Amino acid sequence: VALAVMVAEGVTLGIQTTRKARAKFPEENISGLGTGWYAFTRASQLRKLRVPKPKVQRGAQV
Repeated sequence: VALAVMVAEGVTLGIQTTRKARAKFPEENISGLGTGWYAFTRASQLRKLRVPKPKVQRGAQV
């Protein structure tokens, strides 16, 4: 069940991230799979162990 929830959350996060990136940078060619995978892997890591370190505070709007 936990694995299914992680996969569903990863797909949802990837879709949302890709849509926001394409809206913010309409002239750029943004790959959905690459952007979604990056967002999922960053979200799955513990915040203190992320490399490169996060530059945005928790809960801040980008």
